[in-house]
Amino acid sequence: NLRVIKRTSASLTVDWQAPVSLNGPISYVVNYQVGSCIIVRFPGDNQQKTPGAVPPYTLSGLQPFTSYTVWVQAVNNERSSTLESEPSNLETFKTLTDAPSQPQKIQVLNKTSTSVRLQWRPPLHPNGIVVQYN
Repeated sequence: NLRVIKRTSASLTVDWQAPVSLNGPISYVVNYQVGSCIIVRFPGDNQQKTPGAVPPYTLSGLQPFTSYTVWVQAVNNERSSTLESEPSNLETFKTLTDAPSQPQKIQVLNKTSTSVRLQWRPPLHPNGIVVQYN
């Protein structure tokens, strides 16, 4: 049962339940997908030798306000070959918003002694839904 326990604009922290019984030491592979790109992460030194809680894992370096599909697999590499479990449940999560990048191509269209009329293009990286410009 994979779940997200913490979200920021650039990371997701996940945890999952370990198998009830182990057939030898196992490690975990955390996978995530954004668009059509699948990324595989091997959490450092996560070999589990006895049943019990699995420490949470943080996927970092993510983009703000972006949906990611995450799943985990157990890996048993006790013998000469590596055996992977079936994937856990696939969960889709969205990172939180962040400040947008600056507006693009700002131009002064008209200027009087009491006002200025401006024109601009939206930020290259909105990092969420832009609701106003200041």
